[in-house]
Amino acid sequence: MKHLFIINPAAGSRDRTAYYSEKIHTACTERGLDYRIEVSAAPGECARLAREAAETGEEYRIYACGGDGTLNEVVGGVAGFDNAA
Repeated sequence: MKHLFIINPAAGSRDRTAYYSEKIHTACTERGLDYRIEVSAAPGECARLAREAAETGEEYRIYACGGDGTLNEVVGGVAGFDNAA
């Protein structure tokens, strides 16, 4: 299984990309997980990143790192794909 972390730097009161990236890297490396981190740069990009991962057909766990809007985009991007959670 692959893990995709989608970080939205526009979520919240300040950009937490470096903090999240460090924590994700440490946790995933310690567990030997196959993971990648993507940072959105524009509205709608979280949905696109999630959808592109799901479209590969590989089993994915996708994590929305941001607020409600980030989660909404990610969920919308993977809707209908049984291989993505």
